[in-house]
Formats: sequence, structure tokens, C-alpha cells
Amino acid sequence: MKTRFITLITGITLSSLAMGCAHNTDRAPTMVSYEQAKEAEEASLIRERSPDLFNAAEVEYTTAIKSERDKEDEAVAHHSQVAVLLWRTAEARSHTLDAEARVATADRRLATAEASLANAKAERDEEMLALARLEKLIQLQEQMDSASKAMATQKQNEKAKAATNTAMLAAMAALKDAEAVQASVFAPAPYLRAQQTLAVATATLKEGDLAGAEKLSVNATASATQAKQIATPKFEADRARRTYEGRLKGLFDAVKATGDTRRVSDRGVTVTLRGVFESGETFVAPISKASLEKLAGLASTYAEFAVIVEAHTDNRGGTTANLTLGKSRSDAVLAYLVEKGVNPSRITSLGKGSSEPIADNRSKDGRAINRRVEITFVQPPAP
Repeated sequence: MKTRFITLITGITLSSLAMGCAHNTDRAPTMVSYEQAKEAEEASLIRERSPDLFNAAEVEYTTAIKSERDKEDEAVAHHSQVAVLLWRTAEARSHTLDAEARVATADRRLATAEASLANAKAERDEEMLALARLEKLIQLQEQMDSASKAMATQKQNEKAKAATNTAMLAAMAALKDAEAVQASVFAPAPYLRAQQTLAVATATLKEGDLAGAEKLSVNATASATQAKQIATPKFEADRARRTYEGRLKGLFDAVKATGDTRRVSDRGVTVTLRGVFESGETFVAPISKASLEKLAGLASTYAEFAVIVEAHTDNRGGTTANLTLGKSRSDAVLAYLVEKGVNPSRITSLGKGSSEPIADNRSKDGRAINRRVEITFVQPPAP
């Protein structure tokens, strides 16, 4: 009796397992595919990036499960297929965002490289001009050396020779110091006077007039020193100005790589973004994160620029509500930039609401244009 009971129970268990296996085997392949997709390593990231598509897919999947219980095979196939398609769309969007992030990184590196190349070219051109000016000094030095050799063959007072030679070398050193701050550009009159005086001193030395050469060399030194004093502040101001303008141009060119609308104003460089937020939402849309990430990278590269974030709306809704919505959105952009490494003390968040339209709010297209986020890189005071 006991043996028959065990056999009966075993038979029922095996039968149940067989039925279960048969049931699993008969499941719609799209149901299995959807379930496997949700278990994939990147599933959580896909859900985070596309909550709308994920929620819609879950609705379809839930409907498919209900249809499966009701043995409605066609409905199961339909709803599970839609769930898979929605999931694949979310997956494709996630891959697109990854690709855009890689492109953004490459663009930032390219912009940095281009800026470095432009700076290198400017430095090369400046060095070429400086080299041309130094060649003139070298020629003058050669003339001095020739005169010194001629003087050495003459029977002159050694003390006078040494004094004259010291004076001429001092004049040449003063000229080189003056040219180091581009005195030929910023103090041309005293610099040219120093050059000409030293040339005359060299000719005087060749004639054997040590005292005259020494006196002229002292005068040349005085003129070169004056030229340096006049040129130094101008040189430093010009270098600061060129650096300042180069940074501003570099930022403007780098913003171009983001693909967004840009303009230069009295405040600095302004970038206009559209589609940053879905209708009525205050969280940054996934599709806009790549552009914001590029701008965050630029904000880090150009750290001397303050950043102003302004969120604008169309005129639908009340004035107060639009101001509140604009402020919430500008704060959301600020938070995203901070998340990407920008110091929050550099960012100002302004909710403009519908107070500054740039298009006609009476048309759909006009309202779409007015719904925008503007990020301004505020240029520091000019030197």
C-alpha cells in the first residue's frame, strides 16, 4: 500500500513538472526575449534614460501576461512584440546617448587641440618677428666684434680699451633687454636712437677713437634702457590682451563643436539650447544631456568665465507659473553642470519665464522658439 502511494505521488509530481516544462516551452518567444532583455547588464541604465519607453513596455508586457493566462495567443504575441519593440527603442536611445557622449569627448579634445595649434601658430609668428629683429642686433654685434679686433691690433691704452669694450657690451645687452619686451614696436623712437647711436659708436671705434666710442655707447645704453621702461607696461598689456582675446575666440570656436546656436554679446558667449525639457517637465531630457555635457567640459576648460543659465518659456500659463517653471528648469541645468564637475559658485541660475520672447507666441513655431535655455559664458573684465 505504501509503495503504491509513493508511486502515485511520484507520478503526479513528474506529470506536473512535465506540464510546467511544456508550458514554458510554449511561451511566446517575444515574451522570453523581453524578460531576458530586462535582466541584461545595461537594463537599469536603459530604464533610467528612457522611463517613458520602459513604462510603456511594462504596460504591454503586463497585458501580454494577462492574455497568456487567458490563453489568447494572438494578444500575447501582439503585446509582447510591442513590449520588445519599445524596449529595443529605449536600448537604441541609450546607445545613441553613449555614442553622443563619446563624440562630445572627441569634440572637446579636438577643440582643445585646435586652440593649442592656433596658439602655437601665433607664438611661431611672433617668434619669427622677434628673430628678424634679433638678426639686426646680431649684425650690429658682428660689427662691434670686428671693430674690437681692429682695436686690438692697435697700440692703445689697455685700460681705455677695456672701458670702451665694457661700455659697448653694456649697450648691446641693454638693446637685447629692450627687444625682449618688443621695444622696437612699443617704444620705437628711443629704441631706434639706441641702435643708431651704438652703430655710430662701432664706427667710431674702428677709427680708433676709444673715448668717443665709449661715450656713444653709454648714450646708447641710456636710450635702450629708456625704451625698455616705456615698452614694458605696453608689452605686458598687449600680451594680456592677446591672451584674453585668444581665450574668447577659442571658447567661441569650441562652442561651435557642440552644434548649438551661439552668439557673442557684451556679456560674453551665449549658447541657445532647445528641447532640453519635455513639455511641463523640470528634469533634463536624456536627448539633451550630450550637449550639456559638452558645455560642462568647456566650462571646466575656460574656468575664468562665469556661467549664467537662463530658462525661458512660452506665454501659455500664468506669469507666476512660468517664472516658477523657468527657475526650476534653470536650477535643473545648474545641477547637471555641477554633477559634471563645474564649480557651483561660478554658476548663476535665472528663471526668465515668458518675459523675454524672441518669436511670436501666437504661433506653434514661435512658441517652440521661445521655449529655450540660454547658457552664457561671461567674459572676465578686459585687461
